[in-house]
Amino acid sequence: MCGQRDTQRIFDRQEGVAERGQLLAAGLSERVIDHRLESGRYRHVHRNVYALGPLSMRGRLIGALLAGGEHSHLCHASALVPYRMLISTATIDIAVATNRRDEGSLRFHRLALAAGEITRRDGLRVTTIERTLFDIAATGADIRRMAHEAIAKRLTSQVRLRALAERHRGERGAPAIRLVAGEPHTRGRHERRFLRFLADCGLPPPESNHPIGPYAADFFWRQYDLVIEFDEEGHKTELAFEQDRARDRHFVGLGLRVMRVTELALRDESVLREEVRRAARIVR
Repeated sequence: MCGQRDTQRIFDRQEGVAERGQLLAAGLSERVIDHRLESGRYRHVHRNVYALGPLSMRGRLIGALLAGGEHSHLCHASALVPYRMLISTATIDIAVATNRRDEGSLRFHRLALAAGEITRRDGLRVTTIERTLFDIAATGADIRRMAHEAIAKRLTSQVRLRALAERHRGERGAPAIRLVAGEPHTRGRHERRFLRFLADCGLPPPESNHPIGPYAADFFWRQYDLVIEFDEEGHKTELAFEQDRARDRHFVGLGLRVMRVTELALRDESVLREEVRRAARIVR
C-alpha cells in the first residue's frame, strides 16, 4: 500500500505522467509495472514514460521532459507554451546534449545551450525566450510578430535580443534576431504601417508598446501626454473590447489623452493626419 500511495503522488505531482525509474524507486517491481501496462491501467506515452488517463498540455510537456532526461529542455515552438505565447502544439520539441532519434510526437534537437539560455517557466525546464526565438528563426520562420509580442509582454527586450544575437554572431538565426532587435517593437503590420505614416507626416516618433502601469501603450508621446491605441483584427472579440476599455480608463485616469485608430482610418491619411496632430495639440 505504501508503494501505491507513493506512485499515485508521483502521477499527481506530474500532471498524470511518471517515468519508469520513478516508479521503481517508489517500490513497484518491473513485473508490476509491466502488468499494469498490459492491463491498460498505465498507458505508454514515450519510452519508459507512462500516463494515468488523458493528459493536459502541461502533462504532455512534463512527459516529454521525462523522456528527454534530467538535462533536457523544451525548445522551439514548444517552449512558447510555458510563456503563454502558444496554447498547444502537436509535436513537442526537446533540446538535448546528444543526438537522439525522434520518437512519435517527440522531436529532439541537439543544442549546445549556455547557462544563460535555459530557465524554468511554469515549473518546466525551458530555453529562454531569446534562445527560443533564435532557434525558431534558424529554421527560416518569420519571428517578427512573435518577437514584438514577447517584448510587449515584457518577456524580453531589444537589448537582451541584441546581446544574444552578438553571442551567436555568424550562426543561422542571428540576422533575424538582430533585425527585430533593431525595429520599433510593434505587434502587427498595420502598426508598422502607422509608424511609417507618422514619419511621412513629419510627426515626431512615439514610443512603441511603452509600459504604463499594467499595460503597454501601442504608441505614446510623452511630450503630448497622448496615447494612441491601434485596433486590429484581434480587438474585435467581446473580451478584447472590454479589455481595451479598461486600458483606456487606466490611461485617462493618469491624465493622458487616448485616441484609437482603426485599419479603416489609415485609408484616409489626410483626415487621420489632422486628427492625430489635433489630438497631440500640434494644431488647434
